[in-house]
Amino acid sequence: MCDEIENIKYEYVQSNTLRLEHEDETNETKDGFEVLCDNFLFYRRRKNKDSNYWVCKHKKWNLSMTIGFDGKVRSISKKSHSLQEMREGVNPADVHLPLTEFQILTLHFIKKVKLRCSTEDVGSNKIFEDEQNKLFKSLKTDEEKNNVASLIIIIQWVLGQITTWKGITIN
Repeated sequence: MCDEIENIKYEYVQSNTLRLEHEDETNETKDGFEVLCDNFLFYRRRKNKDSNYWVCKHKKWNLSMTIGFDGKVRSISKKSHSLQEMREGVNPADVHLPLTEFQILTLHFIKKVKLRCSTEDVGSNKIFEDEQNKLFKSLKTDEEKNNVASLIIIIQWVLGQITTWKGITIN
């Protein structure tokens, strides 16, 4: 994390709990959002009178930050992210690395698909394909496309497993 609070850059990203009414400018408590800061995701743990308290999504790292409703970072934990790469002997639950550019793009892709599926009267496969085409048109090189495609294939497999398990038919 950055040492000086004024220099901390962050953005709000849609969470899995986003609803249409959360997309309003008056949503100062940022219901339905998470914070992306230094390529780490934070979830809102608590709403305060004039700020939100955000905590790193990785269960083993209690990094936190407080962002006022005015958009200014008011405090940040003194600890920094202890990066842990995947290697032999390391529990996968302990791996803690910042999201890559491609993971962030894929995260935005998933959120757009979920939002459209919940608000449009179009089949989910059509929405998935539309958003996937938009995403791939924004990528410039074959390497970028391959990186994102490898992440999307995992998403498609997981969705297939969930629908099979639940006995759901996706249009």
